[in-house]
Amino acid sequence: MVLHIHGALGRSGNTIMGCLRNDVKAWVCCEVILQEILNVDAKRLFDEKTGFTLLNLG
Repeated sequence: MVLHIHGALGRSGNTIMGCLRNDVKAWVCCEVILQEILNVDAKRLFDEKTGFTLLNLG
């Protein structure tokens, strides 16, 4: 399993958006929504057009 997080964080007119990496300082605030999807043939497949491994739901 690979965990890759994108987000948008802001305070007092400063905003950080995108892929959150080490050395990013932010106030502790988090909202997480997890949903299980059953009976789906999901696979990550390499997409030559974008160069990314994208989620394909079959």
